[in-house]
Amino acid sequence: MPAAVMDSLDRGSPFSPSGSHSHQEWNTQVRKKNKESARKCRKKQTEKADLLHEEFQALEQSNATLVKEISELKKEVQIYTTALERHEPHCTKLNPASSVSAAPSTASPSTSSFIPEQNLLPYGTVLPDINSVSLADLFDWTPWDSVNDCGYLSQI
Repeated sequence: MPAAVMDSLDRGSPFSPSGSHSHQEWNTQVRKKNKESARKCRKKQTEKADLLHEEFQALEQSNATLVKEISELKKEVQIYTTALERHEPHCTKLNPASSVSAAPSTASPSTSSFIPEQNLLPYGTVLPDINSVSLADLFDWTPWDSVNDCGYLSQI
């Protein structure tokens, strides 16, 4: 090795053969830096895991709330489906040919009592897919917010 290079190595290079004490210091410094880097990395990983765990718990809570809401909505759909099934046999809008006679009734509310018939459709009968838009098209429908307290259409 050229002399100029040897001189530069001897003057403060950690790899200098004459400076074994400085070589130990250099090793100690490198180990300290590595230790600190490893500690920071572990801390960062722990923080990330904690954050993911919190997010997981929040998502589980949200999922449980949504599952409960879905269950309640399914019960509500069943109630409305049952009500619709019970109403269909008596509905004059869906089956005008099978409607009750158009003659006015002579019974007064005090002398007649309405007894709903039992559900005529077997449980689990699948009805055609009818949504609110198609039902609104079938009937002469007026939204509730356009009717005043007396039952007359209000001016919007």
